[in-house]
Amino acid sequence: MRRAVATLITAAVLLGCERPPAVAPGQANPGLVDHRIRLRMAQAARSSGASLRFSDGLGPVRAKGLWGWCDASGDAAIAPRFYGAGNFASGSAPASGGASVDGGKVSVIQWGVVNSQGAWVVEPRYDWVDDFSCGLARCRRPRGDSDTEDIGGWNFINPAGKPLLAEDAEWAEPFAEGVAAVRSGGKWGFIDPDGRWAVPPQFEDCGDFHGGLARAKSDGSWGFIDKQGKFAVAAQFDDAGDFSEGLAFVRMGESWGFVDAKGALAIRPSFDHAGSFAEGVARVRVGVLWRFVDCAGNRVGSGEFSAAFDMQEGLAAVGVGDASLKAEGSGPPAGGMKWGFAARDGTVAVAPRFAAVRDFSDGLAAADLGGRWGYVDRTGVAAIAHQFDEAFDFHGGRALVRAGDDAWWIGRDGKRLGSAVK
Repeated sequence: MRRAVATLITAAVLLGCERPPAVAPGQANPGLVDHRIRLRMAQAARSSGASLRFSDGLGPVRAKGLWGWCDASGDAAIAPRFYGAGNFASGSAPASGGASVDGGKVSVIQWGVVNSQGAWVVEPRYDWVDDFSCGLARCRRPRGDSDTEDIGGWNFINPAGKPLLAEDAEWAEPFAEGVAAVRSGGKWGFIDPDGRWAVPPQFEDCGDFHGGLARAKSDGSWGFIDKQGKFAVAAQFDDAGDFSEGLAFVRMGESWGFVDAKGALAIRPSFDHAGSFAEGVARVRVGVLWRFVDCAGNRVGSGEFSAAFDMQEGLAAVGVGDASLKAEGSGPPAGGMKWGFAARDGTVAVAPRFAAVRDFSDGLAAADLGGRWGYVDRTGVAAIAHQFDEAFDFHGGRALVRAGDDAWWIGRDGKRLGSAVK
């Protein structure tokens, strides 16, 4: 199980994936496994830089292993002095400080909140603080070894550090569509930004809301609820994913298919695994190989791949190579795989030859060739030379790149922006 979770996190970060696939059946602690994976993915994405963005006119940068923020031109705005950094929202951002021991080694890293001048507004005392959303940030108080302590210590704070909940929750998810999933007394419900129960805790497990519906588990089966907590699609499935483009993937027995928002089977269960619809197609697994289907369940193209991710900007990352983990439904292995891209018609647009790739964004995709990251265009030709230790998605004409202990922003021409990191 530990290998499968680690593999999923690695693959998701390398591919810019923000939400994990449904957890494979039979895993221990089914009420928390999926949520723990999501947390590990968020932590890994921030640590690597994959989830960092320019926001409120500030972008995280790293110099000699410490994080700060630069302004829109790339010049230093908050000097690098933090062990970790998140994204700004309404003048506040998560940041981490640490306690050092002999030799300057950092033994404890905890998270707090800084303002746009880099001053601590909330001193670092949490194991984790999310970016702010709806004026609130999910946080967790220290609970010991996070690998063994499953529950407890979860809350939300405002930019001044005031907790939202009078008592910490057993688990909490970030806000989505105006509510947040929270576990209390062993059951899941949803709270509003005032901390009131919008849906009282009553479910064995649940996901976030997508298009007004959230997957929820009751009496051992999954269905979909509305924001009043009523089942819009009866709990009848053995597993379920989130709605996307009007369809959600569900498992009945050992086979996966898709349902619409009324609960009707849009695509009968006939696949060994499935992913969400994106840009009109979904990835599905038959045996150990993945392919794409349209919203009627018809196969799109003849391509078959050892791994596949969702379409983005008309192209999907696909891998060929070792498919030994496919039966676990755990995502593509990190090694033994060559990556390229498939077009929406299922044909190979960029032949798999890269060690790792990220999704297309702003017309370019980061790709690892021979241990060096650069950016390729839609034909696979290098648009920015493979020269970085890591490279992340473009957003608004900027992308974060890393070399050694430094990370800075570049433009679409590959040139460094500003002088925040020299």
